[in-house]
Amino acid sequence: MINEHSIDSNTLRQRIEAMPEDSILFRSAFPEYHAEFVGSTLSELTNEGVLTKIAQGIYAKPRKSRFGIVLPTVDKVVQAIATRDNAQVLPSGMTALIILGLSTQVPMNYTYLTLLRPGITFNASDAYPLIYETFIDKMEGKRD
Repeated sequence: MINEHSIDSNTLRQRIEAMPEDSILFRSAFPEYHAEFVGSTLSELTNEGVLTKIAQGIYAKPRKSRFGIVLPTVDKVVQAIATRDNAQVLPSGMTALIILGLSTQVPMNYTYLTLLRPGITFNASDAYPLIYETFIDKMEGKRD
């Protein structure tokens, strides 16, 4: 007799392992599975080195080079979150200057403007410090 969960586990595992390198995964991206099951599978794959946890509920399948793992860029993570949340984000401040090539200084915090989620700070173990500011607050000059 085959355990029903082992089939699901292999299927979920196979789906994740089949994804291309440099992919961003969200825990909520697998609604057909129970949330705890998805979490445990993602945790197992993280412990095995297949995935890297970027933040709570956000995982990356990193590229592997001869120097080690290469995580996706901050911009790719931000765009993946924006796609998931159906939001528009725009780089702001030093982040915009870096993207436009007007500065060579790498910012400590990457700042993006959005209309959807005011004041959310996404700090992933200091690997990807991001700050979301609402566009309206920025225009009115409000700062936290």
